[in-house]
Amino acid sequence: MNDWENPWDSLRRLHGDMNRMLEGRFFGSRFMPAFVRRLGSFPRVNLSETAERYVLTCELPGVASESLDVTVSGRELTIKGERSAPESGERRYHRHERGFGTFSRTVELPGEVDAEALSASLKHGVLTIELTKAAESKPKQIQVKADN
Repeated sequence: MNDWENPWDSLRRLHGDMNRMLEGRFFGSRFMPAFVRRLGSFPRVNLSETAERYVLTCELPGVASESLDVTVSGRELTIKGERSAPESGERRYHRHERGFGTFSRTVELPGEVDAEALSASLKHGVLTIELTKAAESKPKQIQVKADN
């Protein structure tokens, strides 16, 4: 009989134990919003780039534009806001996956932006932020001279 245990088996058991603990009663929906537990980072974002700007989009259903605070500091963009709790009255939930409360997400931008040339709009629950690249972040065309 071999007393040696595969270390990967120990790690798999530890991973399973941690998952069960985090899904258990202590970290249940009463203590942690469901959208945080299930989705991780909220809101999820897409960040794309053109020659002139960066464009960040994220889905924020049920969030009013008045409750959003978008700031840029250096190469960091921060989105803060709050999704209001639904009026529950005498309602008893059988499933509660849509979270509510405050949230904050900071995204590092690939380059510097012009802090004076930014725009943000919320349409149909999708926040779109356009950030114009700073001059030093824009691609530069280099003229190639031919040797004769």
